[in-house]
Amino acid sequence: EDVISTLQYLNLINYYKGQYIITITKEVLNAYDRAFQKRKVRIDSKCLHWTPKDWSKRGK
Repeated sequence: EDVISTLQYLNLINYYKGQYIITITKEVLNAYDRAFQKRKVRIDSKCLHWTPKDWSKRGK
């Protein structure tokens, strides 16, 4: 029910002949593409530190 209400709020779903139909217009897709292109995740490799798990210290 909350998913349906969210999709209705975003104008992505319609009720037609007793069932819900997802309707996405080209304008909605274009708006999503524009918003997605603006968001870039930048990761500084200097801040990444990884150490493999030492399985020999495993509790018995």
